[in-house]
Amino acid sequence: MKKLILILIALLSVEASFSQEVKPVQQGFGYYGSRFVNGNVIDYKFIQESDVLFSKRIWREIDTRDTANWTMIAPNSMLADIMFSSLMNEELTAYEVPDNKKVDYFMKPLKSPEILKRLADSTFVPKFDRDGNQIGGSMMPQDFDPNSIKKFMIMEDWLFNQLTGTFEVRIWGIAPIAELKVEGNLVDDYVPFWVYFPEFRYIMATRKVALADNDASNLSYDDWFTRRLFEGTVYKVSNPRDLPLSSFYEGEALVKAQKQVDAELQEKLSVLTRDYYNVKANEPKKEKEPKKKKVKEPKKNN
Repeated sequence: MKKLILILIALLSVEASFSQEVKPVQQGFGYYGSRFVNGNVIDYKFIQESDVLFSKRIWREIDTRDTANWTMIAPNSMLADIMFSSLMNEELTAYEVPDNKKVDYFMKPLKSPEILKRLADSTFVPKFDRDGNQIGGSMMPQDFDPNSIKKFMIMEDWLFNQLTGTFEVRIWGIAPIAELKVEGNLVDDYVPFWVYFPEFRYIMATRKVALADNDASNLSYDDWFTRRLFEGTVYKVSNPRDLPLSSFYEGEALVKAQKQVDAELQEKLSVLTRDYYNVKANEPKKEKEPKKKKVKEPKKNN
């Protein structure tokens, strides 16, 4: 009898647990559902160097505080968090910032301790002897705060392929721009390292972005960058002295120059595309050779 009572109590408790109302969990501001998506990466197609008629390299700053870029700081899909966790898990490689002398882009990889050291605020920790006298000390990094990443820098190439008459923009690198405190002093616009963008794409393709106008969107971060849904300002254009635009312009003149770069690129590529199709239209059409009629062989008499 006792066994029967115990079985009935167990069944009632299981039924009660299943009958409890399951409340939906809010994932964060403007973002619900899974943070992951099964995205596919369409790799950049190989282009022969001889087929590139025009190329220009652009460095562009993307400010996460710009309303168009709020996607990058959504609580459950912060790009800085995704990048940092991928670096710490060794799923992604960070590279030394080029110095235009010995180190070029994506040449010198960095290890996890060095990455953390460059991304986190640091404080001076004194060292004392047994008598309480300070005998030195060292700088110790604190925990990484993703909110310290206010901007990102991307490095992209604008290309015109004269073989196909098409142009495209290819992003090659992305770097966080941090705002850190070192011994209480603010270090602004600090670039700690670069990440090879084609490698990062495979991680971003699995992470869903939060869009202001559609909580049910399945767009990945790779889609977001590929479709150029972000807003950015031109920081530098490839030039012989490798100097940013701010070295040549300031104030309103700088803003005008930044907008002019994009306008001139669009105009240049438009002209190249038009010329390509004009040449194609004026090319003499090859006349098709008449098909040779097959001559039937006479049947052999057995």
